[in-house]
Parts: sequence; C-alpha cells; structure tokens
Amino acid sequence: MGLTLKSGYGLRALVELAKAQEAGLPKLSVVEILERQDMPKDFLEKILGELRQAGIVETVRGRHGGYRLAMPASKITVKSVIDALETPMRVLSCIINKSCPRFGDCAVKYVWYKVNNAITRELSGMTLKDLMDIENRLKTLDIPEDFLEEV
Repeated sequence: MGLTLKSGYGLRALVELAKAQEAGLPKLSVVEILERQDMPKDFLEKILGELRQAGIVETVRGRHGGYRLAMPASKITVKSVIDALETPMRVLSCIINKSCPRFGDCAVKYVWYKVNNAITRELSGMTLKDLMDIENRLKTLDIPEDFLEEV
C-alpha cells in the first residue's frame, strides 16, 4: 500500500462522512465536504468515485444528492481505504523481488519485511471511527507546532 496525498484526502473525506453519519445526516455533497476539508474539487470527485467502486461509499442520487458511507465507520479500516486508492507498495521492493541475487540470504530484507508487516498490521487495526476519536481528542490538546517533525 502506498501512502500519498490521495490517501490522505480520501481518509479526510471519509472522516467527514463518518461524522455526518454519526450526526444522523443522510449524506454530504462534494461541496459540503470541501467546506470542511480544503482539497481540490476534481481530485476529491475522482477519489470518491474510486471509493464508490471499492464499496466504501455510496452515492445518493438526485438534485440534493451526495455521498455516504456504505457501512459503519467502525467497519472501514485505514488499510482498506489505502488499498482502494493506491497501487500496492511494500516498504522495499526487494521483499518480493526473487530476481535479486541476495533474495534468499539477505538480513536487511528481513528488517524491511518486519517493518512492512508492522505497518500493515497497524493500518488494518485502525478504523474511521478511531480516526474520528483521535480527531476529537486532538481538538482538546495544546499540541506544539513542531510535534510532527519530519523523520
């Protein structure tokens, strides 16, 4: 799974749909999502189309149509969203590259394999509901600007 801006936008849009669902709203339009999350409209529409094809969101047709989650937020994992929006990725391609002359005896490959599995496990265990809960907690914290420094 890749981790790109596309995944980030998709997750942010889905969190908005999850909040709408929790508030009892039947759907959100693209414009309503854009009012809550600043992102390019064309890109959001493309992302929502891909999420619809993956069965993560549903469209509500009609003049006042929009999008809604196809299932509860607690059933949609971050990994499933990334899988729907991104091409498959591994931390390092040599994990599966059997043409590498060191494929069978490379200790570094083992490290990347473990890292890849840890990332997959973490993303598989985190849902949209979890992201909503995290967002709510973050709103109440005084987080310093340098909290998320580049690693």
